[in-house]
Amino acid sequence: MPGRHHLARYGCAVAVGLVLYFSAKVRAGLTKRLLASFHSVCIPGLRNRGLSKRWTSKGGYWEVTSFDLASRLLRKEGLLSANVIPIIRSQLSHSSRRKYARLFDFLEAQILSLDGAEHKGLHRHLTGYLTPNKVDASKPALQVEVKNLIKVALAKQRADGSWDVVSGLAEPVPLSAILHLVGFPLEDGHQLKEWGDALEDVFGGTRRLEDRCDAALEAVEQFEHYLQAKLKGALEDSVISGLQAACAAGDVPARLFSPNVFFLLTAGHETTSAMIASSILGLIEHPVLLRGLIEDPSKVSGMLDELARYTSPVATILRRLPAGSAPIELTDEGMTIKPGDWVHILAGIPQRNERGVHMCSSLFASPRELRPERKEARRNIAFGLGKHSCIGSRMARLEVQVVLEELVQMLGRLMRIMSTCTEEAAAAVAY
Repeated sequence: MPGRHHLARYGCAVAVGLVLYFSAKVRAGLTKRLLASFHSVCIPGLRNRGLSKRWTSKGGYWEVTSFDLASRLLRKEGLLSANVIPIIRSQLSHSSRRKYARLFDFLEAQILSLDGAEHKGLHRHLTGYLTPNKVDASKPALQVEVKNLIKVALAKQRADGSWDVVSGLAEPVPLSAILHLVGFPLEDGHQLKEWGDALEDVFGGTRRLEDRCDAALEAVEQFEHYLQAKLKGALEDSVISGLQAACAAGDVPARLFSPNVFFLLTAGHETTSAMIASSILGLIEHPVLLRGLIEDPSKVSGMLDELARYTSPVATILRRLPAGSAPIELTDEGMTIKPGDWVHILAGIPQRNERGVHMCSSLFASPRELRPERKEARRNIAFGLGKHSCIGSRMARLEVQVVLEELVQMLGRLMRIMSTCTEEAAAAVAY
């Protein structure tokens, strides 16, 4: 009869094989959703490997690849958020600009495009409702939702022989989490995602810009009708009801209410979904780590910083120095950021390719390896730094944690079943 350690090893191999089988489309999904931005933004700069930054005369922007310089610039006063709406608006005729004025006003009122006092007040208000205690309190409901998604996935795999981890698990989880947090029905997630995708297409797509703006404007109008109907059912002590009260009291400009409710409900899902799927893929690529988590799921929470660094779901962070500002001199870097300049901080995918080795070498040893014990991982810039850091970073981390914990617990149960069945079969053969 085989020894128990052989059976356990066999069971783990089967469990890992099942994850590989279930997540067969993870690579394709990530390639489609993430790596496209890498090829369009990062690949052209690979000719200048080894530089911490470079000025692209063709694009007219600084490209930053040094981790230390990136961290410094993200905290730099004077560099503002990446409001690209004026650039998009400039590509349209005067009549089209008037036609889509409501759409552009809506986009420019979202927190990602704000700076100064408006950004500071809104950021403080929103983060006040996304405290660690409030986010962590949503964990039980999120665990139930993830369990249900896994059950549906297993049933689909049995029926159809396949399961797309991206659309079946990574995408629904972020929507479910925020909808639960604000008290909106989970079944609204699909419609909200469609509206979010329509606005995201404004910033890049294959269709004519006017066609994309038409779809986005229609999405804004439909969402605002939806929001008015749903406000009555929102939780009293939720971020949405709190923002509504702040607007009514004049603490937050009323024009910011609808755009930033939309932002809360739809923004960041692609980033979190990518981190969930990339984390699963990363563990598949590191079976020893996966086996360790299966044996002790409590270890998941201790590797979230390293997973954020390793997956780096945001490829590029944009900043700009507005016209009329004083130049920013970084003499030790030989870098002068002039008024009107844009800064492209390659903070995501490059951390794991050849260029990323240079970007991280001053802080992360062997950056292409997933090392849960890496203490300096907490300094990753996956969620940005400074005043424009991601307000939903704690929620995103919780979502990744719950998904991985539930998956490895499920795999542990499968391992125990496989080991038991193998022992019984082996005993029958020996008999």
